[in-house]
Amino acid sequence: MARAGLMEDDLHRLQLQEIDDNLLFHYTPPTSLEAILKNWTLRLGAYANTNDPREQKEWRAGFVIPTAGGRPPEQYLRFARESGDEVDEATDRLLRRGARLGCFAVDRVPLPDATAGCLFHRGWARARMWQQYAKKHTGACLSFDRTALLAAIDEQLPHRDGDLYFWGRVEYQDQPLTIPLRVPDLVDIGIEKALDDFQTRKGTAQHLYMTKNTDWESEQEFRIVVVRWNVPKSEANVPIKIDFRGCLKAIVLGEHFAGDIATLLGTRTGVDVLRCWWGDGVPLLAHGPV
Repeated sequence: MARAGLMEDDLHRLQLQEIDDNLLFHYTPPTSLEAILKNWTLRLGAYANTNDPREQKEWRAGFVIPTAGGRPPEQYLRFARESGDEVDEATDRLLRRGARLGCFAVDRVPLPDATAGCLFHRGWARARMWQQYAKKHTGACLSFDRTALLAAIDEQLPHRDGDLYFWGRVEYQDQPLTIPLRVPDLVDIGIEKALDDFQTRKGTAQHLYMTKNTDWESEQEFRIVVVRWNVPKSEANVPIKIDFRGCLKAIVLGEHFAGDIATLLGTRTGVDVLRCWWGDGVPLLAHGPV
């Protein structure tokens, strides 16, 4: 449905009702927008810098000791008593501290009771995310071509042995983060190999890196995740910088954005600039940085 006075052909792709599964939306405050456009790079940040306690806090393992056939061997019991700190340190270092992620919003299916013609379901139209991540509507929402961005990241990653690279939609569950490790594996093949086997087990990556509590569900987050295996302590919080030239399709400025977007873009072309504004609580888009 077109807005009054505009035909469908006159609308920007972000103003259309149709969902576009190949777009990713990244909200950012004005200072970060300036850094992003200055270097034309996007950062995949460390988990320690997220706002979710599930990811901020150290990850701990849970010991599993099989009891079939009577009392477990003494070496397994002794390991469980004496090696908890060592296993916890390795678990956090290998599974969490090497993880880097990019967080994006995506279009969602309109709610059944949504007013026809409104664009609440589009990825750029999230009032709470404008408030929280774009500094009270003073920042911007960047719209990326998903296929091009995933290919650019894949091309720029070193792909070292043991590293993981994957992406997808976050699942929302009110469940704890659990890392059950079998003590016989920890003893027989070593802590690092046992953690490597656990990380690559089917479903584990989804549980560790693509699950959040339902309190975050309104974000409809799409994540790009890179897990570097056994990063040095000095690199524990160092982000991965990705050159995204050719991937950025549009910049949606917040209603209260006060910067000079033309200066920030410089001579770069091929990026549409729009502004999000709100009328009667409804998200609307205007062409150009008006």
